[in-house]
Amino acid sequence: KWTIGMDVTNAGRFSIASSTALGTTDRFVIDGNGNVGIGTASLTGKLTVSHTNTEVDRFESTGTSNGRIMVNAPSTYDSYLSFMEEASTIWSIGNEGSNNDLYIGTGADLTAPLMVIQDGGNVGIGTTTPVGKLHVSSGASATTTVNFGELGAGNSKTCFNVKNTAGG
Repeated sequence: KWTIGMDVTNAGRFSIASSTALGTTDRFVIDGNGNVGIGTASLTGKLTVSHTNTEVDRFESTGTSNGRIMVNAPSTYDSYLSFMEEASTIWSIGNEGSNNDLYIGTGADLTAPLMVIQDGGNVGIGTTTPVGKLHVSSGASATTTVNFGELGAGNSKTCFNVKNTAGG
């Protein structure tokens, strides 16, 4: 059985429940602010989707065009995706609103990126202002090591290794 209607016990939100009573097994809700919940009645934004299986949702293009997800923000604001665990942001990737650069970093926003790809093609690791095609910086660390090629446990090959003990 399904029940559809206004849930007066929960601030009058609109609900669709897979039971005879609203507010118990709500599958779809719209609150008074226009926020929508699918699979949850705990709304944290304009659209909150929750599912207990590993795949929450899938965006799929089955036609003859490309599939894409768009994140659009007003000019001078950041557009980014955050990857979270238990409501804590682990990684963010996105566009910094004051330019056309792509940033990758940890944390809830793009204020402390670990890597940047500038719109001109320069890549910075440890710096947001790369001065060449690849710019690696350790910041204030006393040692900077950059390895290119195969290097690691059980592998004795090194194609190219640069080490700066003067810092920066």
